[in-house]
Amino acid sequence: KAFRNKHPLCTEWQYHTWLDDEYCHDFLNTASCGWDGGDCHPDCPAEFIVLLGNGVCDYEANIQGCKLDEGDCKEANDNLLTKYPNCPHVQYSAFMGDGRCERDELNVEA
Repeated sequence: KAFRNKHPLCTEWQYHTWLDDEYCHDFLNTASCGWDGGDCHPDCPAEFIVLLGNGVCDYEANIQGCKLDEGDCKEANDNLLTKYPNCPHVQYSAFMGDGRCERDELNVEA
């Protein structure tokens, strides 16, 4: 009943136990269902949700809408910005300094 009171417009009320279970369910990823009780991010593409908070910095999810891969990219981002404070490609911080020359946009002096 608390779920229905908090999210009266959500039509998926029978799944209330799935809210806030640390997994983003696509069908609950709506404003009316409170972005799955906070498990989802409204500005993060649904296909990236499975990458969030897995302990690996995934460049696809290293965007503000996905909260910088739910914090997985914080160390890589901080390291990149410390060394190259004007680098506009922070999303790809996981690739920097990995011993491989990849992505043309990263092969520039920043």
